[in-house]
Amino acid sequence: MAAFLNAFSGKVRPGDVYSLNLTADGTTTPYKYLILAVEPNPGHIAKCYEALMDKLEALHIDSVTVTGLGCGAMNVSADDSAKHLSNAIQARIDTGRLAKLKNLIVCDMIEHIVKKFAQAFSNDSESTSTDDTDNADFTYDVDPSKLTDDPCPICLMELNTEGLTVVALKICHHMFHKECFTQLVNNSGPKRCPNCTLFFSFPKGDMPSNATMSCNLHRDKKVKLEGGVGYYEIVYDVPSGIQGPMHLRPGLPYRGTTRYAYLPNTEAGAKVLKLLKKAFECRLTFTIGKSDCIKTVNRLYSELFLFINSFDRGNITENVNRLKQIEQACEQLKETIRQIPGIDSEEDEQTTKIRSLYKQEPGDKLNQKVHCSYCNSIVLLQNLAFWDPVSFELPMAQQRKDRQEQEVDKETLEGFWAVKNMMDFENVGFTHAVGGYKYLTCAECEYGPIGFVCRRVKKDGS
Repeated sequence: MAAFLNAFSGKVRPGDVYSLNLTADGTTTPYKYLILAVEPNPGHIAKCYEALMDKLEALHIDSVTVTGLGCGAMNVSADDSAKHLSNAIQARIDTGRLAKLKNLIVCDMIEHIVKKFAQAFSNDSESTSTDDTDNADFTYDVDPSKLTDDPCPICLMELNTEGLTVVALKICHHMFHKECFTQLVNNSGPKRCPNCTLFFSFPKGDMPSNATMSCNLHRDKKVKLEGGVGYYEIVYDVPSGIQGPMHLRPGLPYRGTTRYAYLPNTEAGAKVLKLLKKAFECRLTFTIGKSDCIKTVNRLYSELFLFINSFDRGNITENVNRLKQIEQACEQLKETIRQIPGIDSEEDEQTTKIRSLYKQEPGDKLNQKVHCSYCNSIVLLQNLAFWDPVSFELPMAQQRKDRQEQEVDKETLEGFWAVKNMMDFENVGFTHAVGGYKYLTCAECEYGPIGFVCRRVKKDGS
């Protein structure tokens, strides 16, 4: 760590390049040097690559792996970054100053950046020909005899220019030079017609490919939204997994989610549902984002990684200090989570909104299965319970750590699904009597309480 800090001693400036010898302390590693670039922003990217080449020459390095400098948070285009690297290398090749460098590998977490660098260093023109064949899906060649003196909307030159092929979009029939249109398609921006802004190719997002979307129409006469009878229920399920090359942090895990959406059973609701399905097909519904919580988790992961790898060879004082750093990172993560706007009330608000759709009447039958919210096992089957509008203070499943010894956190719930025979439950356990009541828990994961045993006795004995 001391060597790492010494590499940054003194004043550093954007575009500066520093090297760290990873084997200086006798550590065995497949890499000898770690080369660090300071803020490779658009104004210093050329200088940064020049300094990098000088560093490779001074250290007599024959093989190096570089990333697309500036192509991340600095918003440097991959084309510009690749061009500056190519110019820096070519300048030294011309003067014979980079004779020892044999291998240069470009590696980046974003796949298309690597492709841009490969194109910049390749003299093969096959990549452009494949783009031309792909364009045939949404364009057709225009007969030269039908051309006018109108300009190409992209380059503003006349369409009827000798030696240039003209194509037209199938969706709107606007015409362009074929070469201009190929450059437009290769651009990472939206695939829209420059003339009328119609999409000629649907955009593709980076939503995980294993996500699912299901939709059910509930013809519940008690639920009336926007004048329609019943509602559409949409369930989005995004399983947990590993981030791919198109995401922010390839190789790192992400946590999945399940989301619910509701639409009225009307003509407008059906149209919106159709659009939502199309957005899901284009993988635009969800994305793997980045937040302050993720940053803190990544920092915590790094601290743990350093601690585990240095535990055997570190002394007691160093290990204690690293444990303190890990503890501070955990506290920072907790504080960051607490500062998320509405994190305490959001779940309650969403639950209230959903419950407002179901205006149950006493005696109404349960029309769907009930699952444990923790392990998803079935607790109660449909048609076996009836709605009882009783009000009851139920102890919360998660209690505050700072509560008093005899204090119990409770929430008042209005209405429960009730059964007359406890054998009607699928997976339910019963606690001992506490304060005169027995409580229900999930028999599969023991999460609870999820209900209570009512002590009321009706006239009919039930």
